[in-house]
Amino acid sequence: VAYTASVSELEASSIRVYPNPATDILNVVSVGSQSLDGITVYDIYGKQVLSWKSSVSATEKVVLSTSDFASGTYYVAITSSEANIVKRVVVTK
Repeated sequence: VAYTASVSELEASSIRVYPNPATDILNVVSVGSQSLDGITVYDIYGKQVLSWKSSVSATEKVVLSTSDFASGTYYVAITSSEANIVKRVVVTK
């Protein structure tokens, strides 16, 4: 059985969010040609807990502090020059 990745899967794989699980910091970086334009972090209930708006070129890293986050699951919504992507991250203390 052949498997073909969709465009959205390819775009999502070109944005890295690490470490996962996170403790005090979360790194977001584009490993492709996409620039990062905004990042919003939501808790499991959909409440916005962090927002970052700016623009960094491809391969530049954005470092977000998670030191004030409670342990749990969060969703990182990333706006790039080519797509909107959501990644799941776990924060542990």
